Amino acid sequence: MTVSAGGRGGGPAGTNETLSVDERRRLVSRNTVLLATAQGLATMTFPVLLIVGSVAAVDISGRDSAVGVINGSYFIAAAAGAVLFGRWMDRIGRRPELAASYLLLATAGGVCAFAVAQGWFLLLLAGTVLFGFAFGGSNLARGAVADMYEPSQRGRAVGIVLAVGTIGAVGSPFLIAFLRGWAGREAIDADVLPWIVVPITAIAAFACALSLRPDPRDLAVRVEVASDTGARTPRQLLRIGQFRTAVIAAAVGQMAMVAVMGVTPVALHHHDTSSTVVSTVISLHIAGMWVFSPVI
Repeated sequence: MTVSAGGRGGGPAGTNETLSVDERRRLVSRNTVLLATAQGLATMTFPVLLIVGSVAAVDISGRDSAVGVINGSYFIAAAAGAVLFGRWMDRIGRRPELAASYLLLATAGGVCAFAVAQGWFLLLLAGTVLFGFAFGGSNLARGAVADMYEPSQRGRAVGIVLAVGTIGAVGSPFLIAFLRGWAGREAIDADVLPWIVVPITAIAAFACALSLRPDPRDLAVRVEVASDTGARTPRQLLRIGQFRTAVIAAAVGQMAMVAVMGVTPVALHHHDTSSTVVSTVISLHIAGMWVFSPVI
């Protein structure tokens, strides 16, 4: 396997070749900080849907099963968003794709807030689908940061982005609890006010994406594998036993995570638990999901 620096299709030809080692290192470090910051801001949005959206869905519909519909729709949309945004990212670059996903995330937050305020479950469901689709695209910041590093350093680079994402996701529930408490004291709808977190943080992430210079794809490290097999298709990968095992393990783990994550806020809500307690439980859950990423 050989590793070389060079821009990929769609970006300025030879971007890496025109930079000195020190200049390239500076640009990679700057883009890494921006991508990590954007990821941290974007992950602050998800707990709003998890804590406020799940409970609102049950209250509006009058059925506990609504939380399953909300969570299921969200994750299906997130999977679709990752695939479609990923293909778009390969064609036009990392910066435009990430910027678009953050703008869509901000829009989704507004739609969900309006739906909760009006008590419209179907609109909340539509906003959830938009939310998931956008969040699936925003998670591709992990791939964008990996592009800029050699294979031996990519895990560490992704771990840094996930670590900052953990800070945002773990801190967000406490911000939600504060906003709900303040809304209650000010006679403001406590199920609507926390949604302001979504557009504010998404727009800040959008600003980070626009500041990426050059596009991470143009700082990419190209890996050439000494093999005549070429890149494997998804179907070919699924023929490999270890790959199938990894997919099944990831699916089962995700299923367990979603089950706990979706049911917990509603169960605590039924027991009239305070917003602070709900936020603490969800923060601990999210910390367990991501806090060890840099180590791994």
